Amino acid sequence: TTAAAALVAAFARAPPRLCVGKGTGLDPAGVARKAGIVEAGLERHREVLAHVGPSMHPDPDTRRTHAFAAVAAVGGLELAALVGAILEAGERGIGVLVDGFIASAAALAAIRADPSVGRVLFLSTLSAEAGHRLALEALSHELPHPLPPPALDMGLALGEGTGGVLSF
Repeated sequence: TTAAAALVAAFARAPPRLCVGKGTGLDPAGVARKAGIVEAGLERHREVLAHVGPSMHPDPDTRRTHAFAAVAAVGGLELAALVGAILEAGERGIGVLVDGFIASAAALAAIRADPSVGRVLFLSTLSAEAGHRLALEALSHELPHPLPPPALDMGLALGEGTGGVLSF
């Protein structure tokens, strides 16, 4: 969840401490270390991430370039793959069940790259992760219509797609 927290912090312009959580069991000291790691990553890539705040560039090609640069800087391969899958699903008109914090961070990056993908997104669960509500708020600000709320709010933080299966 560290890379997802970094992406959400960058896109939402939120302090890392509000985006990181205990994941699958960190103690408060571990959460603080995680916030420090996210903050260091954001600082290291400050110039790249300066272009991905709440007001994105109006040119579609520039938006896409900036969103992809943010994913390359702090997102990691798992998030990059999810972003690509969401974008392809949007191109094909296939619905995407967005399950939890990591998938929501990827959906946020995908919407920043191409806002039209918002029409295929369905939220399955509200995660127990601290940054998930921020990610959902940021997603809502990107779309011309609000996303319906997640189907379930069970405090899940498993990261195994459990919420997606339960909400389906």
